[in-house]
Amino acid sequence: MDPVNLVVKEPSSVAQRLKELGLNIETLQEALEAGLAERNACTTNDPPGFGGLVAWGRTVRRLRELLIPRDWRRTNSKRLAAVVSPEGTVVIAVSTGDERTGLDGASPQTRYEKGPAWVAAVEENNEQLDLPGMTPEDDYEDDQNDERLNRVTWVLMFYVDRNETRCELSMPRDMSPDGKLDAWVERILLPAISREPEPTVDESVPSAPIDVPVRRR
Repeated sequence: MDPVNLVVKEPSSVAQRLKELGLNIETLQEALEAGLAERNACTTNDPPGFGGLVAWGRTVRRLRELLIPRDWRRTNSKRLAAVVSPEGTVVIAVSTGDERTGLDGASPQTRYEKGPAWVAAVEENNEQLDLPGMTPEDDYEDDQNDERLNRVTWVLMFYVDRNETRCELSMPRDMSPDGKLDAWVERILLPAISREPEPTVDESVPSAPIDVPVRRR
């Protein structure tokens, strides 16, 4: 089975497809940049793995801040932090991906194993695609009076490389045996976000001595 059905990559097609979902490139990139800024502020005194955690968390928060004024809603249903479109048909969550994220001709995976909430989301995606018109039960924590609606879940996935952060908005349809999202109905490839390379210091090469001339007064 082909792990990817559709890859949207041409700039005009990307913009149009995002518009159909009620989104645009600027919103998604601004959310990602907010997370990356927090990651870049981390130092070696932070706990291992904290940079990735804070990048994910701040991206989720900024995405909500940008979309809630446009009538999107936040949800933490089944502990999956996400935003829901005004019609309730589009759910967007955030995840780190592997090195294939954002690349054409590749099928990326999420970097870490996903829990039961993602298992349910993938199953629901497949139900919606296979059986149009179904109305699966909803379970929004922040929207107690929500109606049962057809919906699909997308993941805003990013990978921080040395000189850029690659990203995409993709709809998962399957998971690997180790619990990673690894097959996709559709991938929308977003423009990479440039970043300054981290400086490297070769400690084996001694630095040149600084010669400060001193004049007798």
